[in-house]
Order: sequence, then structure tokens, then C-alpha cells
Amino acid sequence: VRRLATFDETGLEAPTKGADETFVRTPFIGDGYFNDEMGELFEYTVAVGDVVGADDTVAVIDTHKASVDIRTPVAGTISRLLLNPGDVVYEIHPVLTLKGSEPNLSPRVKMKK
Repeated sequence: VRRLATFDETGLEAPTKGADETFVRTPFIGDGYFNDEMGELFEYTVAVGDVVGADDTVAVIDTHKASVDIRTPVAGTISRLLLNPGDVVYEIHPVLTLKGSEPNLSPRVKMKK
């Protein structure tokens, strides 16, 4: 099982996902510290069972400088919310899972068509 160093360093339990699920994660903001604390989960804009499209906003993170929208990498149905509002999140931290027609697709780079 591949784990992020953040979970080892902080003692947080690393979330798991099913073979048919995709993680929706916080973005990597690229300030030079890979496993840096990003802020707190402010709110989810979706609920379990909601159908979302690719690039839809599903959550908002409140950082020390701004609010950051969390967007879906693919279309699907929200299957699990992994955090509670107020929880501390880190860069590339999983915040929810979704089931869709493209399971396990978590693109690092979105290609232009």
C-alpha cells in the first residue's frame, strides 16, 4: 500500500478506497514544502449520493491566505466524505471518494484537448 508521508508524520489514519472509487484530493500548491499543512476543511458543497461532473467544486478549504475550491478529477457519484468541517488538511490530502465511469483515474496533469 502506497502511503503519503503526511499520514506517517502526523499520526493520521490513511484513508482507503475501493477498486471502483477515486480519491478527490486537495491540490499541491507548490510552495516548496510537499507535506505542509494547507488549512482547514471549511465546507463540503456536496453530499453522499450527489452526481458531479469533471472539474465540479465539491469542497472548500480555508487556508491562512485564501479559500481554495476542491474540484473533481472525473465525473461520478459521491460515495464517501472522508473529513469533517474544521479538520486540518495537507497538500494532496484525500477529502472524499467518488464512483464513476473511470475508476482510479487521478490525473496529475490535465491535458488540453
